[in-house]
Amino acid sequence: MNKYNDRWVDAGAVRSLKLIASPRCQQILQEVRSKNEGRSISAANAIQYIRSNPPPLFDQNLVDLGKRLALVIQIGNWTGNKPPDYNESGDKACIDCEFIAGRDLLIHTATFHKVGELWIVRGVRETMQALLAKSSEPGVNKEQQ
Repeated sequence: MNKYNDRWVDAGAVRSLKLIASPRCQQILQEVRSKNEGRSISAANAIQYIRSNPPPLFDQNLVDLGKRLALVIQIGNWTGNKPPDYNESGDKACIDCEFIAGRDLLIHTATFHKVGELWIVRGVRETMQALLAKSSEPGVNKEQQ
């Protein structure tokens, strides 16, 4: 609800509610949409996602699950995921999802846990943001940049 006057906190909260995708999350997002003008669009998008009855965020194939998760959290344009990084036991893994939003390169690291035969999403957090250089392509004038 913008209680902390911090847009990053709000964005993370909306993303978390979207990923949980429960009826209670949808109710909270409705309230966010009406009370937090800065997050009304992202809350509306999250509500639309929840209403689409998305499949649960688990899969036998970790790479496929990582791709599906990246498409759910998509910020700007998704450029791909790095290969999974496994723990020594092979039952936990992280995948870096890469996005370009305007001139920002964003890396979101997703954590997964294997339970039985299924990989389950345990969390996602932004782990890097970098400002990309302006384009220096020939024929691109400053107004187009």
